[in-house]
Amino acid sequence: MVVTGLTVLSLKLTRFEAPPDHAGRCEKLNHNTLQLIGDTDKHMLECVRNTLSEDITHIRVNSGGGSARDGRAIAYLLAQNNPILQIDHYCLSSCGNYFVPVAKSVRLGRRAIIGLHGTPDPLMLDLSDLEAHINHLEETGSPSVVGARRSLEMRKAESAIILEAESRFAADFDVPLGWRHYREVGDPSDGWRRHFVTGSDENVHQHGFMLVEEAMINSCLPNVETQEFQSTLNRTVLGNRRYMMFLKSNLKAYRSRGLRCNSRPFKN
Repeated sequence: MVVTGLTVLSLKLTRFEAPPDHAGRCEKLNHNTLQLIGDTDKHMLECVRNTLSEDITHIRVNSGGGSARDGRAIAYLLAQNNPILQIDHYCLSSCGNYFVPVAKSVRLGRRAIIGLHGTPDPLMLDLSDLEAHINHLEETGSPSVVGARRSLEMRKAESAIILEAESRFAADFDVPLGWRHYREVGDPSDGWRRHFVTGSDENVHQHGFMLVEEAMINSCLPNVETQEFQSTLNRTVLGNRRYMMFLKSNLKAYRSRGLRCNSRPFKN
C-alpha cells in the first residue's frame, strides 16, 4: 500500500520531512548494515536480493510503504538474517506490516515511527458491490453481463491468492490479527478492535495511520525485542507538539496508546 497525497509543510518552518515516496532502493553501509529507503516495491526487492549477504545483521529503514506483495517478499529475505531493525524515520504500511514482525529487535531513531493501517483482508477485498452490479445486469438482460462475470471470477481468484499469502506470512512469523488490523466482510472499518484486549482500546480514535506504541508491539509481537521504545517515542515524537501536528496533518496519525493484542489465533 503506497502512501499518497501527502501535504508537505514548509521544511523551513517545520524541519520535518514527509515519508519518501520514490522508488525503493538499498545500500550496504558497511559489512553488517543494509539501508532500505523508499517504496517497498520491485526495485527494493531486487536490490535486497542482490545485496543481502550472510554478514548483514542490521537493517536501517526509512519507508512510507508500498506493495504488499513486494513487502512480504522482502521480509522473507530479511528474516533469513534475523536482523536488528533500526527505524531511521518512517516505517509505514507494508514496512510496519512485514519488516517489523521478522526482526530480532526494533530500535527507534529520533522522531522515528511505525505506522499501521492494515493489511489486505476480506473486507478490503470485498466484491459484494460488483456482485450486486452483475445481478442487476442479469435482471435487465444486459449483454455486458458475460464480461462482467468473467472479470468477477478473475478478481475472486486474485483475492484468494492474496489472502492465502497473507495467512501464510502470519503463520510463518506468528503475526496476530490485531497487528494486521484484520476485518471480515460486514465488519465496520474499526472491526479490528475485537482482536485486542477488551478496554485497552479506550481513547484510541481511528483516523489514518496508527502510531505503534510499546504496549502494542510488545503484546502483539512478543518475540521482537524493543529497546527504549516508548521513552524514545515519548521524547522525540509524542512530546513534540509541532511534529505531532505535522503527522496528524500529513498521515492522519493517531496513537495506539495502551492497545494490547489478545490471545486470538493469528491464522484466518
